[in-house]
Amino acid sequence: MSDVTYDPTQQMTVPVSQARVNTSGKTNIQKSEAALIEQIKRLFPNFAFVFDEGAGGFGNDLRDLLLRAVRENYDKDRFDLEYAQTVYAKETSDAAKLFDKQSKAERDSDVETKLADILKEYGDAFTSPGQARQIALQAARLGLTGNRLKNFVYGSVVKAGAPQQVSKTVEADRVRNLVREYGYQPTDDEINAVLSGTTYKGQVYTEDVLMNKAKAAAKGTYAHLAPQIDAGLSLDDIFKNYRTYASSILELDPNEIDFVKDPRWSRAFGDAKTGQMPLSDWVRELKGNPDYGWQFTNAAKQKATNLVMEMEKAFGFRR
Repeated sequence: MSDVTYDPTQQMTVPVSQARVNTSGKTNIQKSEAALIEQIKRLFPNFAFVFDEGAGGFGNDLRDLLLRAVRENYDKDRFDLEYAQTVYAKETSDAAKLFDKQSKAERDSDVETKLADILKEYGDAFTSPGQARQIALQAARLGLTGNRLKNFVYGSVVKAGAPQQVSKTVEADRVRNLVREYGYQPTDDEINAVLSGTTYKGQVYTEDVLMNKAKAAAKGTYAHLAPQIDAGLSLDDIFKNYRTYASSILELDPNEIDFVKDPRWSRAFGDAKTGQMPLSDWVRELKGNPDYGWQFTNAAKQKATNLVMEMEKAFGFRR
């Protein structure tokens, strides 16, 4: 056998002849496992990670193979054959293998960097620092970024049995607000599925899937507004001017005027028979329908006072 660098994953850095523990062909079964591990770490430093504390099962089958190969003095062909059958060889991504072959200090540094990123973006999803660190370790090893990282973080929290924590996050509120603009109120299960990129009622959920569902619901309720929705307007966009008029006339904070929570405001959208309410009709509705409480506004009270004064003048009670 030629004296060449040998490793099916391009990780080993020593010649096969040096990798052999017992050139006489005798096994090393009598050696303690601790001694074998130290020998493996010297001979195959890029596989040393499988023996590190907290390796997380990343290479349990590879660990067993390395121990067996050293004890029984495998040659290259035998090692290659058994390595190819390990779960590690078959299922571990290239990114994970690159992470694994780093030194412990390098891996720890990558994990700390990923942990800082995760806590900055998704810190409100965790119930404990330990949970965040374990997820950071997995994410760093897999080289996750962007939406893949987000889905992984939230999916891990849901799998850990804390879906209610995910549904309370700032990111969950952001998604809720997107679809609320169409009058849609998603369930916590839908929100969790979107954030984790998992299925809900048999369908893989994404923001786009939820958004399309919200638009379809809005068009189903207000078919006459479908052209505007298809043109890119949400119900909130359509309602904007109605909210402005209502806020001014009724002397209300615009944030109190919510057509999702209070059906009084959705009257502005009209229906398929009457169509969208003209703003002039909306003003008359706001002032004439006691449901809106215009009669209790300062403007209404002042108008009533002025009317009384005018009547008193007309009957000679005032000059």
